Amino acid sequence: MTTEPFGCRQCGVPKAQHGRRYHRETGVHQWEQPTSEQIKDRMRARRATKERIRTNHPPRSFAEAMANPIDRAIFGDSLRIELTGGCGRCDTERDHLCPDCGKCRCSDHDACVITEGA
Repeated sequence: MTTEPFGCRQCGVPKAQHGRRYHRETGVHQWEQPTSEQIKDRMRARRATKERIRTNHPPRSFAEAMANPIDRAIFGDSLRIELTGGCGRCDTERDHLCPDCGKCRCSDHDACVITEGA
């Protein structure tokens, strides 16, 4: 799909899977915290991808959704995020809720200030 929102600033790989990586523009590097703007842009891109998939090919039933690997992956990812205290709608993990107010970063929450390194 799209780059992990909290993936490396340079290459987008999640921290747990990163180690030392090579990227054609930055060379060998260690995981770096993404900027707030990168996180927001990546979340918006992932949400847009999910919406495009759901809009163009909405499943007619739960069984149909589970039969389609893409719909099943979207459902599973959103459910995992919701069950662990995050927001499946905007893909905000619980550990990455807004430090100011504890809310997610849904489109109706853009007014909150997201501090660098949050």
